[in-house]
Amino acid sequence: MTEKQNKKHMYKRLIFLMIFAALIVGGTWAINILKEQTQQSSGTPAKTDFNGKTIRLHLRKSMSPFQPHIPEKEQLEQEKTKNIWKDQDPAKVLFLASQDMENGDFPLAEDRLRTALVFHGRNVKIYALLGKVLYYQEKYKEAEAVFRQQVYLAPEDPVSMNNLSAALAKQKRYHEAISTLHQLLKSDPSSVSAIFNLAGMYARSGDRKNALIYFQKSYELLGHRILFLSRDQNFNAIRQTPEFIKILEKAKKDFQKAKTADSMTPESNTAGKVK
Repeated sequence: MTEKQNKKHMYKRLIFLMIFAALIVGGTWAINILKEQTQQSSGTPAKTDFNGKTIRLHLRKSMSPFQPHIPEKEQLEQEKTKNIWKDQDPAKVLFLASQDMENGDFPLAEDRLRTALVFHGRNVKIYALLGKVLYYQEKYKEAEAVFRQQVYLAPEDPVSMNNLSAALAKQKRYHEAISTLHQLLKSDPSSVSAIFNLAGMYARSGDRKNALIYFQKSYELLGHRILFLSRDQNFNAIRQTPEFIKILEKAKKDFQKAKTADSMTPESNTAGKVK
């Protein structure tokens, strides 16, 4: 091979190497451009800054939940509210109010129960006891309102209806009291308390005929126990009538029979038995 041919062959190899290097550089550049476009389209931030330096993101190992700052005064108010709710537990209030009544402190019992109703406005037991407290303080109009609320919350409760009729009777609204008891008898025809109270209400209203009818029904249901109940002042208007006296005489005979039956116990024969 001549010198001229060697130079020609060397130039060919040099051109081939330059083309190969250009392809590598161009391919690398194209790949970087494609990566940047892909990151921009997918919303993924580039990992390098404008100077080409790698951006490194550091995440905190633990993220504690945000704790809002509550002023000390507000914290005290929250604690106070919690304590008030604890103090107004219905069972606790009813127990304390009952103790107040036993001690004769009806105003304190009333205040305690009224406060409890602010927190437990639909508690029937609290209404029932508050109505009694007002009744014993002769606040019959207020007791009526409380018993009406009790009836509204528990329409099937016979005690609430009886209490309402008693509060009405104390206000000399006998016809309303009688109507209330008849309403109770519609749902519970065998209610002894309603029948007995009707006898007293009719007697109070001056209706002796119906008073004696319901007093007779009361005797049929209660037997000789009517003797003690007949002392109620509601029966003063019929106490001297022959019918009333006759019913009490029957009740006295029933009482004597029951007393004799209780006193007659069979003699026990223990002979020949091991104790």
